[in-house]
Amino acid sequence: MKSPTPSNPWRLLLLLLLCVSGARQASAQDQIFLVSTRGIGTKCSAGAMRSGVHCEQLFRNSSGKLVWKTAPWSAIANDATPTVVYVHGNRIPSGIDKPHGLQVYEKLARRNPVSQLRFIIWSWPSEQIRGQLKDYQVKAARCRPVAWQLAWVIDQLPANTPVGIVGYSYGARVTTGTLHLLAGGSLSGLKLTHREHPSRPTIPTVLIAGAVHQNWLTPRGYHGRAGKMIDSLTLVNNRHDPAMKFYALGVGDRGATALGYAGIAARSLTKIHGKFRSLDATSGVGRDHSLHKYLAAAPQIGSLRDQVVAKRMPANTAVAEYQRDSRS
Repeated sequence: MKSPTPSNPWRLLLLLLLCVSGARQASAQDQIFLVSTRGIGTKCSAGAMRSGVHCEQLFRNSSGKLVWKTAPWSAIANDATPTVVYVHGNRIPSGIDKPHGLQVYEKLARRNPVSQLRFIIWSWPSEQIRGQLKDYQVKAARCRPVAWQLAWVIDQLPANTPVGIVGYSYGARVTTGTLHLLAGGSLSGLKLTHREHPSRPTIPTVLIAGAVHQNWLTPRGYHGRAGKMIDSLTLVNNRHDPAMKFYALGVGDRGATALGYAGIAARSLTKIHGKFRSLDATSGVGRDHSLHKYLAAAPQIGSLRDQVVAKRMPANTAVAEYQRDSRS
């Protein structure tokens, strides 16, 4: 829900330092992109996406300095390079999205450096608005169209593109909504009606401090079809994170429990196609909701690169067989 506040100069400095650290880890073979829908807001149409999605790529110039340059959308849409998408959480304005995302890339860059990876920072309109509760509730609702936008973009990738997704906080809510849509589901009327690639491989997924209802992944839940698109699921949870403890207040639903607080309901495991593991970050993160602390407490997140590029499944996981349910 609430991410590090950019107006705090010390936290901003930390993010910028992490940006430099992550950039230094950038493999010469890897492709790093920012894909932003901030310019089109919550519009959900193919026309708005094609004309309004903003794309940048991180390049190393002739002097060896890493710089961001505007890139054509075709640089992504026509390339089947193994891809990991990172979806940030709330209160991440433009300009902070890049260093924020590079923190995640830095974890992935340490794994399997001989294989090329495309890393996409998915940037959505999450700037803080006035009123704390209003901010949380507006962004929670905004995750629905953002999920459609991300699902549309993934659908444009070649059908054989290996894809993995990391969702943090409200980014986890976007992620499970995206997977639900890719599996043929709908979100209160939003649906991918015209598919470029109706069939694609299942997606390894990591949800960090997931600001999503715990019961939404159950067979009849709001994101109930998501499990059909999940190849493996890694949850990073924290029972002391205030954003997770008071999730119900933030989203305006008194009975809601956050996935990032309580973990997944046992009955949801029957809907997961591959393997599942849960990482308890409570002792490592404590009463905090900072991405960098979660990444430090759960270094296993870096194995997502192996799953996407080398198709190596995570160790120490519980198998959850997917069972077809015609009613879902």
